[in-house]
Amino acid sequence: MVAIPHGTVPPMHFSSHHVSSHRIIPRISPLNPPPASLLESPPSQSLRPSQCSESEQLETLSAYIKSVEDELQQHNQLRSPMLLAFTPRGHNAAKAMTNWERKSSYLLREIVKFRTYVDSLQRASERRSEVYVERDNARRAARGEEIDDSSSTHSDEADMTLKAES
Repeated sequence: MVAIPHGTVPPMHFSSHHVSSHRIIPRISPLNPPPASLLESPPSQSLRPSQCSESEQLETLSAYIKSVEDELQQHNQLRSPMLLAFTPRGHNAAKAMTNWERKSSYLLREIVKFRTYVDSLQRASERRSEVYVERDNARRAARGEEIDDSSSTHSDEADMTLKAES
């Protein structure tokens, strides 16, 4: 019997892998996902505050959400071919399905998490505009100027009209 060094395998036993110099190099493809150990926990989020302005964050995160939605759509399209690639009751089919579901769940969580943040940024921007209008109205009232209560939301056009009339 021939002694095989630890970590190497004879090429004849692994037809689903590419063997080069007696090292196994697994083939990674959409139908052959990475090992479950790599997918067990999602990546952690950065705890550093963003250096971008709110509008830049809004733009960047909206683009990120779009890319994650596209990735989820592509991931969902792989489900049928994946089910066809494995024997339905086989061990590999269960592992592949678990990996598929784990990634799908992660992508959905990312979409919900960042949509929630984007919605918060949008609401904060709207509320900030309302506060600016309220402050402007309070200043005008303090100077004895007429206040236009009909505009509940602030718009630059209305502001320019009022400035032009003053």
